[in-house]
Amino acid sequence: MLGPLVAVLLLQAAQAAPPPPPADPPRAAWSNATDFALIADERDSLAGISRLAVRVLIAEGLDPALASDALTSTVAFRLEQAGLVVVPTRAVEDPLLVVTVCVVNDHESRTGAPRVYRIDADLLQLVRLSDRDARARLIMASTWHAGTAGTLPPSTADDLRARIADIVDAFLADHRTANTPTAPLVIPRP
Repeated sequence: MLGPLVAVLLLQAAQAAPPPPPADPPRAAWSNATDFALIADERDSLAGISRLAVRVLIAEGLDPALASDALTSTVAFRLEQAGLVVVPTRAVEDPLLVVTVCVVNDHESRTGAPRVYRIDADLLQLVRLSDRDARARLIMASTWHAGTAGTLPPSTADDLRARIADIVDAFLADHRTANTPTAPLVIPRP
């Protein structure tokens, strides 16, 4: 049987313990040579998200095998396998995960430099901003971001699909971290 003083000391010790460090996001290949950490911030903004819409935007001039509709279906499937509901038509309050693939320098024929791609993923959510009149404005804003870049190898479509999969995995890892329930503190009764 614990006395009241021991229970208070246990409670103080539990509250003083620092939270565990957040899990590192997965790492994606940078130009197929060295690692480049995906930038993932604001994991807490993913808490409570159970449904979202998905869009994949592919720049013109990339491998014809990269169809945005097919990639959108692939990303949606990965998210659904993780337990999220992916809606085909977004309601105003639904978050939107946008994955964008673009070519940063497309002057390969003139300079001989390799083409560089950039893949970015942003979770857009409805946020409330107060204005000068103390009224609120609702806007869509990016609350989570991850990105990677690299050079386009001969097997462009396969490499870009793998990089997109890495970014979706980073999103899912952050989502799991933000939505993992913490065990409640149990104080033994005297």
